[in-house]
Amino acid sequence: MNEISAAIGKQFNEPLLFLGRILDGTGRRTGTCFQVADGYLVTAYHVIESASEGDSVQYESMDGHMRSVAFLERFDSEHDIAVLKTHTKFARNVPFLALSDAQRPDTPIHLTGFAEIPDATRPSGYAEYDFRRTTGTWEGVARESPSGVLMAQARADGTAVGMSGCPVLRTSDGAVVGILSNRYNTDSAWSAGRISIGRIEDLEPLLPKDLSVAIERSSPYTDSDRQKWLQEAKFDRSKCQADPYFIQPDEWEKKWAEGVSALARGDVIIVTALPGVGATTFAEQLLARSTDTELQMARLEPGDWDEPSSEALPRRSKRAYILDLSDPEHDRPSIAFIQDLSNVAEEYLALQSRLIITISSDLWRGRGIRQIPHLCVINIDTSPNPRRLAEHYLSLRDEKLREEIRWDDLSSYLEGMSAVQTLEAVDTILSTYKSYTDGDTEPIHKRITEALDNHADTLDLLFSDPARDRTRDQVPSRRDKLDDLLPLSLEDRCLLIALAIRGVARLSQFEMESKRLQDIVGGVSSPASNTATPGDILAGPGLRGRIRYIDARVDAHEVIRMKRPSLGPATIRYVWDNYAAIRESIADWMTSQASEDDEWKTIARDWLSSLVRRHQDVDFIKGSLAKVAHQHKQRNILADVLRDAALDPHMQRRCERLLYDWAWQVDRQRTVLSVCARLLRTDRKSIALIRLKRVADAPKLSAGAQEGLLEIFREVARDDELQKWFLNAIRSWFPKTAAATIPKSAKLAFAAAMDTEVEGEPWLLSNDARGSDVDRMLGEVISELTEIHGADKSLAALVVRAGPDDDLYHALIRRIAAAAMTYGLLQSIFNLSYRLNEAGAKVGRNPIRDIDAVIRTEHQVAVSRRDQSIPPTVAQ
Repeated sequence: MNEISAAIGKQFNEPLLFLGRILDGTGRRTGTCFQVADGYLVTAYHVIESASEGDSVQYESMDGHMRSVAFLERFDSEHDIAVLKTHTKFARNVPFLALSDAQRPDTPIHLTGFAEIPDATRPSGYAEYDFRRTTGTWEGVARESPSGVLMAQARADGTAVGMSGCPVLRTSDGAVVGILSNRYNTDSAWSAGRISIGRIEDLEPLLPKDLSVAIERSSPYTDSDRQKWLQEAKFDRSKCQADPYFIQPDEWEKKWAEGVSALARGDVIIVTALPGVGATTFAEQLLARSTDTELQMARLEPGDWDEPSSEALPRRSKRAYILDLSDPEHDRPSIAFIQDLSNVAEEYLALQSRLIITISSDLWRGRGIRQIPHLCVINIDTSPNPRRLAEHYLSLRDEKLREEIRWDDLSSYLEGMSAVQTLEAVDTILSTYKSYTDGDTEPIHKRITEALDNHADTLDLLFSDPARDRTRDQVPSRRDKLDDLLPLSLEDRCLLIALAIRGVARLSQFEMESKRLQDIVGGVSSPASNTATPGDILAGPGLRGRIRYIDARVDAHEVIRMKRPSLGPATIRYVWDNYAAIRESIADWMTSQASEDDEWKTIARDWLSSLVRRHQDVDFIKGSLAKVAHQHKQRNILADVLRDAALDPHMQRRCERLLYDWAWQVDRQRTVLSVCARLLRTDRKSIALIRLKRVADAPKLSAGAQEGLLEIFREVARDDELQKWFLNAIRSWFPKTAAATIPKSAKLAFAAAMDTEVEGEPWLLSNDARGSDVDRMLGEVISELTEIHGADKSLAALVVRAGPDDDLYHALIRRIAAAAMTYGLLQSIFNLSYRLNEAGAKVGRNPIRDIDAVIRTEHQVAVSRRDQSIPPTVAQ
């Protein structure tokens, strides 16, 4: 469903709670009114023309449940506009006003109001409607002679007595573009169906200057303009306000006050911050708590732009927008974009909308630029106090544990953490507490501090310069002091890394795994190669002795474990953080292990996902991980890691862009399909579908990609929760004109949807599938059955499904025959004869014969009509 169709559906099917009816002194309905702001009603003056300023006017809500009195505030008799003030308000206000003179001719409009229509069959002589709706087309502005009064005009055949004073609404977005004054009642056909409309330009001066009313002052935006606008993902203001995990940190007090003032002025706010500080939370909570509750909160999706563009920012009324910019390749704002925000702010102020843009500090180019009107830049350089955050989070998740913790002991471990890292620390505390049992001899507070310890001092020594003047035989069997530690050799560092990643390993396989890591890190071409002589090997310590160096032990079952379990994860994070150059080697090693051992698939996926998200490292996924996963045929690991990253709010934007770019890369398309198939079950389903469409329309498809797409589309079309959304979404892919090129994505989606059951009947035969676009799609799919594998099965399945029902079956036959005749597909249909008749035999039908019969009948009718239209030949 396109945007205008959606708007029509919303405005015609939902109660228009801003409408009311004007009553005369006897309580008789005489006209229509509407609410522009709380307690302020607008109508046509002639509806109450006997009233003067201050006089009372009776009115009622459109549903008739509320009746009250308003007072005439101001009026303009020349332009037929009146403003009433009341203490009893309607449930809603109109969305916004738009200047009448700016409307383009032929703009679709609609009107709703009370109506009386002459009807001689009624005792009263007329039919009365509580409300009546009609549509029309805007024509422009006319100046009447000799008065010189400007009024707008439009054509709307369905207007009637009583609708005077109703709002003239722009169909695309519900903007009020005028007030219905009257309908021309001339005998001439020249003015039939035309209406006279009071202009918004003449209404505005009648409204109090301090009244908050959204007014669109620019030229209305076209469908082409709207297509450039970013998509909106709405979210609940009250839910955001009630978020129990949010606390307003003291560190943000001045920044918060600055943001509140900027929103009150109508400025566009740019919030810059380092990753993990909490800029998005700051923006969401600031909007939720400091803007009018009438504003709909929404997140803007940057989508697939090449760089930020002010033209892509939606111009909609009463919105509170958040836009997150995080992709260094596509989200870095230009100076021109930043300067354009001044004009955007003015437009948003008129529309009563607000915008906050969050941007990573390293992408911000605004430092040093001159001050720009209506733009407020807020830099958040401090995270909330981590101890206060941790205590607050734990009080919500486990109050008993919060009271047991020795917070003074934990403070040094939490110090310097960002908001994101603090949340991770709380999860660590909870998981440690959950695994703690009454039989443990170590106190819980020690277990927790051990789990939070990053072991930086220990690891700094183990990974320091090996050239120290102490020998390994001086190392005691038990190290309790840092002075007892020695730097590890490359061989032993690989041993430590291998055990840290595995956690627990059997001695028999452990040495081989660590040796493979050493060879990969050292650049040895074959893991099996070994240049050391037996004598060299024997001259060094054995495996059990080396295990001592890495603070591990071997039990009686030949199983190796770290003596301090928390040292393992700390080691991996330490190495990943400090040795960026070997990240690819470690990923290479893990994926090579996964290619030989199913247990390693889980280990590799979990560790790589954790490390990538820890650094928000989309570049690593794009480069190193994609390379080694492809090399070792472990695309599932790549897809799993990318899926996890795409669901991380801090990486979402960049991962979605990566999927968009990979959709056209043949060697990456299967990964895109795998990730997007899973994202379809999340709130990112619209983004995922766009990427699947892009794969389908790529210049070249990888082997099996088309079959994979069809399978994904079929699963979604049959999913109870996703079906309606999917069928509506793909309908926009179908051609709107006969000349339009049909993309491959539309053909695949149509083939997947044809035989889908919708409320008990096949979609192709439902009311939702009516229209020339669907007919043409059916023709296209029939003509390309050899290219769209499975489409013939869908047609056969339709025959089997419809066969027992005469009405359904004949409807299907007529649809197929019509497509064949219209698009010249007779040969394609008969090429299907075996498949269709085989399906028909299951339900006692002969589809090819029946299709042929319909085609012959239609041909005979066409010939007969043609013959009747040819005049008889006159004999010479």
